[in-house]
Amino acid sequence: MKTLLKFLFGLGLLFALTLGAQAQTSDSLRSIPANALKAKMTVTADRTATFNGKSYTLAVGCLIYDEKNLIVLTQSLMNNTYLVRVQLNDQQEVQKVWILTPAESQVSVAWLGGWSFWRRLLSL
Repeated sequence: MKTLLKFLFGLGLLFALTLGAQAQTSDSLRSIPANALKAKMTVTADRTATFNGKSYTLAVGCLIYDEKNLIVLTQSLMNNTYLVRVQLNDQQEVQKVWILTPAESQVSVAWLGGWSFWRRLLSL
């Protein structure tokens, strides 16, 4: 009987620790690389998407992560707009995309195709 109680206590403790770990990871931000720029993305075709209105090709092997950090297919994102962080490769093709959670969208980072000094000056 004591062995059964010890087993049930251990099982309950393991369950409680697992719940605590899940709660901690759901509230924390993902570790998105610093060179990933913020943009508004709309997938327009299987291998093409617009970022802030400019068309980019999705590289072979491009990975798109949703808010839960799961990889999603471009077909499921078709014609919807998302706030994302994006990484480009050396050929200026999209290599990785992270669809942002509300908490991640509050983080201040540079925008893709951000305004240069001269663009700001000319817009005054």
